[in-house]
Amino acid sequence: MRQERAELGVADIVVVTVGRNGAIGRTRTGEFFAVSALAVAVHQVQGAGSAFSTALIHALSQGAAAEQAAAFACRAGSLWCSRTPHGPLSTLADLQPHYPG
Repeated sequence: MRQERAELGVADIVVVTVGRNGAIGRTRTGEFFAVSALAVAVHQVQGAGSAFSTALIHALSQGAAAEQAAAFACRAGSLWCSRTPHGPLSTLADLQPHYPG
């Protein structure tokens, strides 16, 4: 996330997931943040990025700050990984204890 890229002004937030280590990000205003994932027993990883992205977009659309939204998204990705491949999908109610705000 080099300064030159930030100066392009094409995004309000850039977030990079780092697996079990959570995610790192930077806002347009230059705020850096790092958030942790939940420690879970991993049963699947395919789809974790989709769960993360969906939760990030949802939290941002609800007015969460970038770091709060990324933390919520990490929780969503973690919960996804804790589910068995043919088990039930996580719901917003499953994530409610981790919801920002």
